[in-house]
Amino acid sequence: MTYTKTYEPCSYEEAIVASDADTWQQAIIFEMDSIKKCHMGVGRITTRKEAATLKMGFRYKYVVDSEKPKYKAWLVAKG
Repeated sequence: MTYTKTYEPCSYEEAIVASDADTWQQAIIFEMDSIKKCHMGVGRITTRKEAATLKMGFRYKYVVDSEKPKYKAWLVAKG
């Protein structure tokens, strides 16, 4: 089993123009579906509250019994 160091995108913009953009897109959709399933969606913001700034994180996750890495995307609230 050999692993090669591959480039991990730092932002959504980099992920969608990468050579493996379709796989990153699937990881993003999986993460967004997980958020919706847990009812952690976006609500209305009143005048007394501010919206949090969000950022997508991207990482390869290597599985022991697999030759291919698993693509992982997650949403992070900045601030």
